[in-house]
Amino acid sequence: MFAPYYPAEKEYQSNYATNLSQEEDLPSMAPPKFGFETTPFQSSAVQMKEDGGTSWWDSMVETMIPGWNPPQNEGKGSGEKEGSGEAKFTSANVEAAKARMKELNIGEEAILQLQDELGIRQTGVYDTDTVQAVYQKQVDLNQGEHFKISEDGVADRLFFRWLGLVFTEVIEPGKIMPEFAKQFLDDQGWPKASFLKGITMGAYTHYDDQSPNNKTFAAMANPWAAHHQAISLNENGELVVGKPVKIQEVGDVIEAVQSITRGLENMWAWGTLKGWIKYKPEYGADNPPPWIKVKNLAIFAHGMTYGIGMNANGSYKDGLLSNTPNNGQYKKTSANVESFAKGLDGAISSEVRVQLFSCNAGREYDPNDPYLDANFKDHRALPDENEQMEGPNSFASMLQQALGEDSSVYGHLTEGHTTNNYASVVYGKDAGGGCLHIFELLYGSAYLDAQLRALFPDKTPEELEILRPLLREEMWSHYKDSISDEHLRQAGKTQAKKSDGSGYRQLGEKKYADDVPDLGSDMFTNQDETRSLMRDNFEQVWMTSDRIKKLEKALNKKK
Repeated sequence: MFAPYYPAEKEYQSNYATNLSQEEDLPSMAPPKFGFETTPFQSSAVQMKEDGGTSWWDSMVETMIPGWNPPQNEGKGSGEKEGSGEAKFTSANVEAAKARMKELNIGEEAILQLQDELGIRQTGVYDTDTVQAVYQKQVDLNQGEHFKISEDGVADRLFFRWLGLVFTEVIEPGKIMPEFAKQFLDDQGWPKASFLKGITMGAYTHYDDQSPNNKTFAAMANPWAAHHQAISLNENGELVVGKPVKIQEVGDVIEAVQSITRGLENMWAWGTLKGWIKYKPEYGADNPPPWIKVKNLAIFAHGMTYGIGMNANGSYKDGLLSNTPNNGQYKKTSANVESFAKGLDGAISSEVRVQLFSCNAGREYDPNDPYLDANFKDHRALPDENEQMEGPNSFASMLQQALGEDSSVYGHLTEGHTTNNYASVVYGKDAGGGCLHIFELLYGSAYLDAQLRALFPDKTPEELEILRPLLREEMWSHYKDSISDEHLRQAGKTQAKKSDGSGYRQLGEKKYADDVPDLGSDMFTNQDETRSLMRDNFEQVWMTSDRIKKLEKALNKKK
């Protein structure tokens, strides 16, 4: 196990963020090993599983931080009882299965989920009882089949997929290095404002086939991560700012989220003890500060109504699934969205906001036609005002339900560009507990009424009632143009293809400044920023005198 690194104490007497030492001078803070491994302040700490008791680390912390309550050993031993289970192995069979699982580097979190699914004692150790239960399950599943699920007693990735679980390897806490500390903390030793309410993370699938289409995800994830100061891990397991996480399978997301947050948890605990981070009495083991958890999690990958292609080979059956279409390729796969949510537990905020930059993930799943054409007109049309959209069986909705009532999940209704797809919705808390179109979040009824009064101050209430839907359609046109066409504009460029593919349109110069973020991605992650930019542009650029005259002309025709 590699340990996190922290700056030497002698160089941090008063100011954590400005007296940074060199990497080679940083001592390891790993606790000594007494026949076990433990990580300080790790929310799922492996606490002396075999012999019980409280670790030396918790004993020390308990005396230094009031209110620290170390995780207690619940008496869950390895549970190795020879011959348990209906289908029995010899000792040699059991040991061979254990050795194979060690090679697969399965993590404690995955073992706990597996043991829970199998209905056996949860020890977090791949012990004899687990081997026997896995083998018995294999016997049950293989009955009447001509194939064999995995090696006997071995719960590999295929076996996990069959049970609807996400396989994860051993998770180590990320390393905290001086450069990261300087970017994350202010001069007073407290997280900067952009991190205080929770961190932002982004992950993109790196597909084996690096076609231009597949390269889009990295191309969109990198500027998004830079703009939103996303936290990631480099190749050495060190935390860095402004980068996305590159993944090749579903479990990589869980491992990255847990590794990053455990690294931050260690920084908070160790830094507080040493005086490098301000001690806040309201925070303790049972109530950690919000900045060590993930508030925003963005995923950039191919998507369908039933799942996300979060695997290098590009097949959905190996990805993250909320439903399993009834065809041959899904024969050894079960929906694993609930397991994914469980894997994130302890590392994400209860009000986590997940942004799915994936086609179709927000649209209702039709089990009779899972490959239904994503581009039919209704999903690209202006929704009714404050309309609660339908899609309780969509991937986005199923993920939101698995994450909890206070979570929010954003997704696209159709196929389209990774970020510049205006057909988008949000499920959960940000939608008031239901599902709203993003257009409603950015414009909304109150803004519509305010603009009616500002643009047409001399109109009667009856006239304003006629103008109201007409102005809303104008806002819809502005919304679509800002999200789907703005990225095509370049200063000096006079033409670009229309977003519906029907030819070319005159563009002139960009509506927004060059330093304005990609609004199609920003509208998922930072509505306040996007709302302000788009409303200002609507008022100052879009609503020209010609457009106002057009609305008044339409009013006169309807009177």
